[in-house]
Amino acid sequence: MLCQYLNSWAARKSSTWLFYWLIVSSWMAALVGYVHGAEVGGQTYSPFASAQLRLLMEQIDQLSSSGQFQEAFQVLAKLFDDADGLVVEYGPPQKAATQVVQRLIPIRQWVRNRTLEMFAEHPAAGQFYRDWNDESAISANSDARQRNELAEANRVAQRFAATSIGSQAYLRVADLCLERGWSVAAKQAIQNALPEGNPWQVSARTLHDAGRTISEPSKVDQSTAKGNSIATADPTDRDANQPKSASRFDELCWPVLWQQLSPENRRKLVRNWLDELSQHRASGRTEAEFARDLAACVTRLVQSAALENSLGDLIATIDWAETIAEDLGGDSAKEIRANNQQSRRWYDERILGVFSTNPTIKSFAGAQDRNGRFTGKVEINAWPTWRQRVDRITGALDRNLAGKPRVGEAELGALPYHPIVHNGKVFVNHMRAIFALDLKTGKYWPTPSPALPLYDSGVNTEAFVPLGYPMLGTPRGTLTIADDFLYARMGPPITGWANRESNAELGSFGYIVGLDIRRQGRMLPGFPLHLSGPNFQFSEPEGCPIVLGENLVMAVVQRDNVGLRRYVAAFDRISGQFRWRSRILASGSIEGSQQANLISHQLLSAAGGRVFYNTNLGAIACLDATSGEIQWMARYRRQSMNDQFPGSSHRFRYRDLTPCLVSGNIVYCAPQDSPEIFALDTASGNLVWSTPPDAAADVIHLLGVSNTSLVCGGDRLLWIDRITGQVQSRFPATTTTGSLNALPSPRGIGRGILADGSVHWPTARELFTFPADLKQEHLQLDWPPIRKRTRLDVRDSEGGNLIVTDGFFLIAGPSRVTAFAQPVEKQVQIIPTQLFGIVK
Repeated sequence: MLCQYLNSWAARKSSTWLFYWLIVSSWMAALVGYVHGAEVGGQTYSPFASAQLRLLMEQIDQLSSSGQFQEAFQVLAKLFDDADGLVVEYGPPQKAATQVVQRLIPIRQWVRNRTLEMFAEHPAAGQFYRDWNDESAISANSDARQRNELAEANRVAQRFAATSIGSQAYLRVADLCLERGWSVAAKQAIQNALPEGNPWQVSARTLHDAGRTISEPSKVDQSTAKGNSIATADPTDRDANQPKSASRFDELCWPVLWQQLSPENRRKLVRNWLDELSQHRASGRTEAEFARDLAACVTRLVQSAALENSLGDLIATIDWAETIAEDLGGDSAKEIRANNQQSRRWYDERILGVFSTNPTIKSFAGAQDRNGRFTGKVEINAWPTWRQRVDRITGALDRNLAGKPRVGEAELGALPYHPIVHNGKVFVNHMRAIFALDLKTGKYWPTPSPALPLYDSGVNTEAFVPLGYPMLGTPRGTLTIADDFLYARMGPPITGWANRESNAELGSFGYIVGLDIRRQGRMLPGFPLHLSGPNFQFSEPEGCPIVLGENLVMAVVQRDNVGLRRYVAAFDRISGQFRWRSRILASGSIEGSQQANLISHQLLSAAGGRVFYNTNLGAIACLDATSGEIQWMARYRRQSMNDQFPGSSHRFRYRDLTPCLVSGNIVYCAPQDSPEIFALDTASGNLVWSTPPDAAADVIHLLGVSNTSLVCGGDRLLWIDRITGQVQSRFPATTTTGSLNALPSPRGIGRGILADGSVHWPTARELFTFPADLKQEHLQLDWPPIRKRTRLDVRDSEGGNLIVTDGFFLIAGPSRVTAFAQPVEKQVQIIPTQLFGIVK
């Protein structure tokens, strides 16, 4: 009786104290939010957890440790309701080479993980929680299944993740994502489907116990490597404020791991991982129920891999699934093996049916994942078929602090033009106007004479870039075409005004045009689109948008006396009606822009139902494509001009057109404020690897992924192992990147391209052709064998940005676009994976 009285008294005192504590913390949070929050139109858009929410997170640990589970669950519910769209740091900083990345996840994801951790620590708490919530969860899940809407299914899964229907709810979300072809979104749902742990990733402790074995660095990499390029996180080095469950959700996805490990360690890794999951098996779940849910997750993960364009990742995923099937046995093993066979067939049918034709959406780098594939050959055996003049823009006015000339460009001839070919027409964004040319003849379309633009902004060349004030950056002209609709950013190229503010009433100076190509460039009804209203005060569109479903999604920047704030916004792609805007994804300043007008051209990337944004302000973000909600963020170490040793290269600061490149399970990042190139897991944002800072500082183009290599360009051409981050080879290989060293010779001029198994790399006078996929014997050479050298100067041409399409090879130089007709060839046959013996 006395114990019951004391417990009751303690509970009343705790509740009273909690009430007053919440009042005080709310006042403190309001003060902190006023000082630090980014407020636009009366609404705070900061994505980070407020002081009040952080205090609630600390209170949960106190209540849990004292056994007050009901109060802890009530605080968790309040945290869930108040944390819509907010993120918090999760896990320790992850390190690779000299790069350090801190991952952030939605607080609602944190609530799910912390709840499950409480269940593991106190099994009675799990039973109490389910008795309290299961009835409501079952009813809500039934209603969501009847409505069959992804947003509603996702809402139910998030709210009831820790109940007995949590696995079913998340698997339903995954199925709806798979129906839409959203592989990344499906993986993110599946990773929450098992209460025992993430079926898509393995923890740092499991990796440590299995003794991960990485292949030896190549000959080239040994001379420049500084520390391990593979990401590491000490499982014992964890912040005391982080839940213990973080050790069960960190590290790398299985396909990435599988391709790093030796065959003898793969089996050991899976065995250790399954043992770890068994140790955390949720209370009340039988071994058969666990095996059933694990098999359901594994089959969907294989299906997700079959939706992507990476054959290597698919094979690794299937191999991993086969290993799990051997351990599970019974009906679960049969289900996994049958799904593996079906997924292989799906992949082959999709490759044969889709990759032999052009994608429906065309954008910078060939596709919206910035990893376009081109099957045509590049041959320059004759005089150009046609040429057309474009305005020459000098880079001499750029106040970039990295030293001249610009990487991959000539001092007096910038390369801002990135044409797109669509339905036999070449579209070029001159930034003052948009022109269309006939692909075969080079004549203007739709009126060859007089040569009229498809769209004319009415701004003359002299007024396009306002003089009389320092400028940082160079204008860029990119385009997006979807379903015969063309979109581009137009207007003044300045996105961050130093000496004047945008007109809050009239909206942004820059704007987005939407043109109907079928109607010879007629403006769509909701365009031109200026950013205006309370959501977009003092904002400018930063680059060409991408098309996601019925939405047009673009990067947006605000600039004030403090610095820059970058976020993402979406509009209806026909009517221009506002759909959503994200929270502020990054803020800060760019070196050299404090007293200069900033010219920036930020591009988004899209893959698997998600938007990836390299903010160039210390953060990479993954957003939901339909709502703009943050799925994860990765904050990396920025490089100040004062942080490096004297003589270190700063030429990475010319990366003004390096959106994320997404391939399979990895998103590759080359920020403008960090010398490293690094890779993140698409589903979680975990760090996979990073290059040493001096290995790729003069890289400004992520050209694409080909088999085992990430191919990069700039002053030099680099091949980087896409799984480990080790530099495989470079051309030329005789120079280093320090500021006191000579520039490479020959030096790249323009953006190269991957086509027909080769990488084509332009210099001022020649076009070099190398193999895109490096063999083992190539790694022993100073650089890969040159397949072909083609003189451009003797054909009255020069280096520039390359485009391969529809029987023509185009070079967009500083003052003209040049076209070379390609020899007629037979249709390239894509061989299905069965013929390689992959299918048993």
